[in-house]
Amino acid sequence: MLYLMFYLVYSEVLSQLKCVSNLGEYDCRDKPVFTPSRLVVKYGDPVSATCVMCKNDCLGTFFGLETPLGLKSENGTTVVWTVLKMTEWNTSPLCYYNRYDDKQCCSLLPVTVYQPLQNVTLTVVNHTGPMFEHGRYTLQCTVEDVFPLELLTVTFFRGQRILSVLHHQLNHEQQDTPVTERCTLSINASEEDDGAQYWCKAELELGSEGPQPPQVRESQALTTTVHCESLHAHFVPSLNVSEQGQTWSKSN
Repeated sequence: MLYLMFYLVYSEVLSQLKCVSNLGEYDCRDKPVFTPSRLVVKYGDPVSATCVMCKNDCLGTFFGLETPLGLKSENGTTVVWTVLKMTEWNTSPLCYYNRYDDKQCCSLLPVTVYQPLQNVTLTVVNHTGPMFEHGRYTLQCTVEDVFPLELLTVTFFRGQRILSVLHHQLNHEQQDTPVTERCTLSINASEEDDGAQYWCKAELELGSEGPQPPQVRESQALTTTVHCESLHAHFVPSLNVSEQGQTWSKSN
């Protein structure tokens, strides 16, 4: 949740910088207001929002809403933005108006477009066959077709114990399409691992505006069988995977 809050603040700062750079905004106390103030929408779904340009300052001035897609309808100083099918991965509608002093006021609507989590798998990197006690191995959690990557959290488990929680680092590069993300964790095989299950979980932290329950997918489990240092330890899948796009389910 803290990571999501940081991401939202980071996105808001970038949005305001974009608003200033695009329209040369100065000290504007009567800014346009979007309702809702943030949107989370699945790619391909419909969405809508309302922008009230101002309370007083924009009456009788030129105003508008800029967006690369959707329909706009005006009623006084209120503009309704409607999208029948979200087909843009990155979009932020912008409301603006010209003030009497030739300056401009604007607001951006943060829109998070997401792709529902698909397949999540756990494998051992560059290894097949038996494993040896005290050997070092790398687990890889693969999450297919992720968007937005910045809101992905991957957690590795041994049984019900959390081993590692990984977040994608925020950067200035804009993600244009869904990507496949691979996260790794190194482990040392030991006799105590006999019968232990390793698995991973992927989650999109979309916040309260996102789908409920949240977007979560779990991998199949890898069960370790460790006899002793000189014998083999091997992984046996203990979960059955349903068809792509369906929820993973544990076997008894």
